[in-house]
Amino acid sequence: MKKIFFPAGLFLLLVAAAGLALAQGQGSQGMGMGGLYDPKTVEVLKGEVIALHTATSPMTGVANRLTLDLKTEKETVAVYLGPEDYFRAQNFPLATGDRVEVKGSRITMGGQPVIIPNYIKKGEATLNLWDDKGMPPWARGRR
Repeated sequence: MKKIFFPAGLFLLLVAAAGLALAQGQGSQGMGMGGLYDPKTVEVLKGEVIALHTATSPMTGVANRLTLDLKTEKETVAVYLGPEDYFRAQNFPLATGDRVEVKGSRITMGGQPVIIPNYIKKGEATLNLWDDKGMPPWARGRR
């Protein structure tokens, strides 16, 4: 029964953290979850997308957030993709069962691992997300 509630609970934590970062002023710099990005914890994971989730923020003006659950040989880890509208506009379709490679910073939220990705690779296609300093592409124009 615990596993059913894990993604929903993690989602709420991610939305709350993004909202908190915005409320603390990081959002005006475009950092959001990137404020938690740690270059010292970057790793590459390969696995299967087992679920995609969209979380609606309880805060006005904060976009819906998209995450995926990645099952690797060792674990299942949440990968935070960012604002749903930005991700969808990139024409990088993801579906349950897709095999992907993710490079990103491993952080811990609510005692669970979360990856803030530099990129996601599916087949020959690559979608670049956070840069090596933790800045997401949807915020680069607002510096």
